[in-house]
Amino acid sequence: MNGEFKSKLLRGSTFSMAGTVLMLAVHFLSMKILAERMPVEEFGLFVIVQVISQGLVVVSGMGMALTLVKNISGDADRSQQDEIVTSVVLVRSLLLVLLTILVASVGGPVLAYLFGADLAEFVLFLPAMFGLAIFRETLFNILQGRQQFHWYAGTKVLSALTRLWAIIWLSHIGRLEVHELVWVEIITSAITVMLLICVSRFTSFFRIRTLRRLTLKQVIGFSVPLFLDDLFSYAYECVAVLLLGALMAPSSVALYAIAMKLPEAATRVLMSLVVVFFPSMSELMDAGRHDEGKRLMNLSLVAFSVGLSFIAITTFFFKEEVILVLFSEQYLVAATALALLMLNFVVTCLNRLMSSTAVAAGQSTVPLRVNVTISVVNVIACLALVPKLGIVGAALAQIVGNSSGQVLYLYLLKKIHLPVDAIEVGKPIGFGLLTVILYELVGYDEYWMRVSAIILYVVVCLVFVPHLARCIGQARSHWSTNNSQPSSTTS
Repeated sequence: MNGEFKSKLLRGSTFSMAGTVLMLAVHFLSMKILAERMPVEEFGLFVIVQVISQGLVVVSGMGMALTLVKNISGDADRSQQDEIVTSVVLVRSLLLVLLTILVASVGGPVLAYLFGADLAEFVLFLPAMFGLAIFRETLFNILQGRQQFHWYAGTKVLSALTRLWAIIWLSHIGRLEVHELVWVEIITSAITVMLLICVSRFTSFFRIRTLRRLTLKQVIGFSVPLFLDDLFSYAYECVAVLLLGALMAPSSVALYAIAMKLPEAATRVLMSLVVVFFPSMSELMDAGRHDEGKRLMNLSLVAFSVGLSFIAITTFFFKEEVILVLFSEQYLVAATALALLMLNFVVTCLNRLMSSTAVAAGQSTVPLRVNVTISVVNVIACLALVPKLGIVGAALAQIVGNSSGQVLYLYLLKKIHLPVDAIEVGKPIGFGLLTVILYELVGYDEYWMRVSAIILYVVVCLVFVPHLARCIGQARSHWSTNNSQPSSTTS
């Protein structure tokens, strides 16, 4: 990888991660207000509405997010990029119309049957929620493909600030209820879409007169496996929430949602790096630099394995404190589920990085094959464990499903000549589990013991994971080179 490519990759990663961290800080302020001032049952209903809306976004998205990013970031000429953007917008718009008609006609009775009459009254809000969400996603994909990460990150922060202001205002006037939160989502999404239309220069891409049937066919053909992959991803990520909502009270959904917030936030931080990783990997693969792409994948996997495992074991040692600081005392019963979901977060994020690598290499069917397996295993595990163990069972089902997917990814990537260094990637996770097991065997629960265990984990990784030292060395070399350039130019 040449210096210009590395510089662009690191610069984009910095913008994307900084924006995501700021957005998440604002998001957790919002969540703390909701957790402290909103009844658990009400919050559970709001989570179910969000999950249903997310499912409709997946269906109307048609799996075209990565298709859009890959083609805009690649070597295609401007006219071809315009055709691809136009194709994506037309297909998604048609699906939005069809889904809106379907939801308006049969959504009420279906929601009432599955989740009760309280949820059925939100059916008319759903088209606005998922419609705005899919246009927002499309515009973010355009910014990602064009690698305009400063606008990508800044817009997300502004959206989170708008939502926080609205929640504070509703709390101040004593109207922090489900209907009001749904309106906040709709208004915030509308503001975000209008801003994105301006910064992405979306209209400059839209050329319906020049659209060819062949381009439309190619876009749909590449996206169908990704669409099916998105559907199965949604199934294994959200089936636990839907089952808890259908089989148990909304309060169980609220507890599970709170336990999921930190893993979800940490996943967003990772995805802010994947936002940069994917177009960069696509650039390497499209240019035929296969060996460089393989090195980038393995270095990234090892670095993420260490960092994510560190976050997971730190959360395990301070899970009750995390719940108290970020949310409220009424959610302390979710602490065990939080610790388990952080382990699942590590496996999930590594899976997503391997998925992005496969798609960047043009193998859009690989994620689909993996997620079919994950979804089937996860659904079976949820049906077996949720009725008996509640939210803990849901967390365990997630770990079982995603672990099966990781094994399959290792096999499939090797088949397409992108072998993962499984031993190096697995070492940090194994060291983390061993640290937790030893700590539990000692049975001496003091703060200094927890901190010592975390420090021990870091030292062991530095000593026994050579790829980590290589990553640190390359980062130091890059930053020292960049820091020395201005002075030499000036002199």
